[in-house]
Amino acid sequence: MCEMESILSSLDPQIQYLSHEFMADQVVFRAKARFVTAICPYCGLEANKVHSKYRRVFQDIPISTFETVIHLELPKFFCINIHCPYATFSVPLSFIEPKARKTKRLEKEILTLSLEMSSINSAKRLNQQNIKISKSTICRLIKKKKL
Repeated sequence: MCEMESILSSLDPQIQYLSHEFMADQVVFRAKARFVTAICPYCGLEANKVHSKYRRVFQDIPISTFETVIHLELPKFFCINIHCPYATFSVPLSFIEPKARKTKRLEKEILTLSLEMSSINSAKRLNQQNIKISKSTICRLIKKKKL
């Protein structure tokens, strides 16, 4: 396993590394999820029929001096339960909240720094570390986490 693969597998072992590319001050990973079956989060039944695929793009902790962006292809499944209110569902990921643009470990790093200084200074320091964030985003994150 190469070092780049281990970075992605540290998020979730079901993620398959496809490629990476260095562009200016960032490294962009391309990966896909290897879910063959999934449990419907609404009714609890296991499903194995893929409806479609969708792509999530999010930021992770920087590698050295490079901003880390991950393009992850994920399957959407058909729910086989005819009484389930949802016909399709996506698999929840343990390392990122639904619709989030930053991994939980990156959010934790942002919050740790932002509790030590103002949101303006935190944003400046984080941007120097190639973590793209604004002071407003830091304030929203603190409010969301109720710190």
